[in-house]
Amino acid sequence: MGANMDAYIVRSCCNTWSELDDYRQWNIQAKASENWRENVSKYISHYEHHRAKNDLNNSHWPADVTYKYIGVNTYQLKLGHSEALEKDKKIISDAAKKENWPYNWLWYDRVNGKLAMSLAIPYTTYGAMAPPEIKFSKLLAKHLDSPKKAKKVLQRWSSHFDEISYNIYILREDLSM
Repeated sequence: MGANMDAYIVRSCCNTWSELDDYRQWNIQAKASENWRENVSKYISHYEHHRAKNDLNNSHWPADVTYKYIGVNTYQLKLGHSEALEKDKKIISDAAKKENWPYNWLWYDRVNGKLAMSLAIPYTTYGAMAPPEIKFSKLLAKHLDSPKKAKKVLQRWSSHFDEISYNIYILREDLSM
């Protein structure tokens, strides 16, 4: 959903850095880039590569998660906020885990391009995207035993970003491996 309805994301997960060297070597030997230029690129108006690192310590994404849609918040970070952001992310994630927030989620940090972090939440239906009965701010207040402390954490959290955007991605099983 969004402005670029003709956009596709090709995602590969959990590769080591040395596997990227192996992929590059395969690409050269198989002449995959040459094939791309001759047969595909003429139909593409734009493409780009991003690398990201999953933050599994602060995420809650069990191996058996099923989904059709993924809601992704992308946070453009302010310079100098990384250390404070990590502390606040841990407070928020610990609260969600301890208080049994009813969602799975994955935090990941962009390794190249703009300084950005994303939060991905999987859903099986659009209906599952409806806001939960209990707002996260109330859950955080319960966890911290103080609405005032929760408000302070959330205000500080918001101060870490220049921009926040949200997109919904649809898993295309017919295009997946």
